[in-house]
Order: sequence, then C-alpha cells, then structure tokens
Amino acid sequence: MKYKLTSYELFALAVAAFLVDHVGLYFYTDELWLRVFRLFALVWFVPTGYNAGRKPDYAMWQSVIGLTVVSYVLGFQVLPVVAVGTILVIRLFIDRLAEFAVQDKRIFWMVNAALVMLIPFTAQYLEYGTVAVIIALGGWLLRHKDRVHGKLVDVRLYFAFMTAVYMVFTASVFPFSPAQWAVVLASTGGTAVLMYNFKTLLLNTVYRKNADIISRACRWIGHKALYIYVFQLILMQLMISWAASS
Repeated sequence: MKYKLTSYELFALAVAAFLVDHVGLYFYTDELWLRVFRLFALVWFVPTGYNAGRKPDYAMWQSVIGLTVVSYVLGFQVLPVVAVGTILVIRLFIDRLAEFAVQDKRIFWMVNAALVMLIPFTAQYLEYGTVAVIIALGGWLLRHKDRVHGKLVDVRLYFAFMTAVYMVFTASVFPFSPAQWAVVLASTGGTAVLMYNFKTLLLNTVYRKNADIISRACRWIGHKALYIYVFQLILMQLMISWAASS
C-alpha cells in the first residue's frame, strides 16, 4: 500500500529541523550547514493562517513571556521576539487582514506590497517579521481556496510568491554557499509543495489506522511541538550561560 504522509510527521520533521538549527545558532555559529533547514517556517506559519479562527491560548502566552524573561535574565537577546511570539501576534489579526485584502486584486497586492516593505522594520521586533504574515496569508488562502482561487489569485502562484519572498529574506540573513543553497531551495521548495496539500495531510492523519511506533512518536512530537521548542531554547541558553560562567 502506498505510504501517505500525515501532518504530524511533517510537524515532527520541522521539530527536528529547528533542533538542528538551534544547535547551530547557539553552539556552532560558524557552521552554516547546521542552519540550512529553513523549512520549519512554512510548517509553522501556513497552519497559523489556515487555522485563522484559533486564538492564542494560555500556553502560547506563557511560552512567549517565559522565554522572553529567561532570555533577559540570562543576558541573551530579547528582540526579535521568538517565532512563537510571531505566531501569537499573527493569530490576533490574520483573519481581519485577509478579509480586507481579498476585497479585490488591487487591494490584495497592495497589502502584500506593504507587507514586503515592512519586512526590514518588523523583523527587528518579531522573528521573521511580516515574512511570517505573508506565509500565514498563504495558509488562509489555502483554507478559502474555493472562494479565491482563480477569482482573486491562483493560490499555487501565491505559494510560489511567498516562498520566493522567504528565500530572499533568508539570503539577507545567511551567507550560504551554492551547495548549501541547493539544500535550502530543495528542502524549502519541497515543503511548500507539501504545505499546499495541507488538507490532504490532515485527512491522512485522520484516516490512518494501525499507526506504528514511529507514527505514534510523530503524533506525540506534533502535539508537544510548542513545549519542545520552549524547553530546548531554555536548555540551550542555560548551557551557554553555565559554560560562560565556569
């Protein structure tokens, strides 16, 4: 029987990607090969827009506040606020922004142009800045595909647009070599295709039966992704602080 990827397995892959990325961020700052797995931004922000009706819960608020306080106390950079904070902010307004943007094509692309121009400013305060909003808008369009596809915008082309914006932003942050860029483009582009089929991934999750131990582990990781993110960031910061003081 043909294997069908589920949303939880993709989330687990994103967790593995950000764990490797954060090891590079904190412990091997000169080793850019550890930073090439940029795919997790799409995995976090497309569902943020897709599930626009979900408001931030207490766990998310506690995570952002807790990470900010720990970073401040340990002497780490507080701004830009971590990606969880970006998700929290996006959840507060993405539905209203999207409804405003989809009134007509002119307004839609004016909103996107404004989001692009705001990237240098917003990225100073929130991780990914308005790049994340553009990706979340892609998730919102995907959820409302029957309403907008072909009438306002081709959602496939918008996914290509948002991925390109994200790649340009990535290029402004990381001086990757050609070989590293090949990995970045292949993994991020492949993830964009998977996220375009996010509904199928969700249905595969619902209909999968007799999950093996790996599938169950991925489901657990997917459910606990927020806590894993918080725990590993705090742990790495504590390790750096301990090493610096010893």
